[in-house]
Amino acid sequence: MSKKEEGTFKQELPTVIKAKLSDEFADAIGEEHVRLMQDLAPREEYDIMLNGKSKTFRRRKILTKERLDLEIMRQKLTDSLTNNNTDYPILEDKLYRKMAELYLIDPSTGRGMTDKEFDLTEYEELKSILNACAFRTERPIPSPFGK
Repeated sequence: MSKKEEGTFKQELPTVIKAKLSDEFADAIGEEHVRLMQDLAPREEYDIMLNGKSKTFRRRKILTKERLDLEIMRQKLTDSLTNNNTDYPILEDKLYRKMAELYLIDPSTGRGMTDKEFDLTEYEELKSILNACAFRTERPIPSPFGK
């Protein structure tokens, strides 16, 4: 690729295949999501796998300003999907990294999850936990441990 071509190179995203889900499968996915929220949202602590080793993080209540910042990031993410923007994966990554930093506190340091720790997690597990934290922010539920 010539120098001139390098400057105009755009990231190509794979073709998205759209398939209709059966009603039963869609219901099963919804039920699993509800089960995960019922399990994860009330928790005050999460044991998260980092590169195959478990590490405990405390859930932190976020400030109103922090929630606003996350909502702005979510809106940009939604807009990028609506506009078929190739930045969607980058925006999604930034959103979840910020959520991890704000919501998940390392009890030994008192600081949020670092980028390095984020990179060592199992994405599926971490995304479910962060979505549960966000769910709880929007729909506060009593802690099973009191205040």
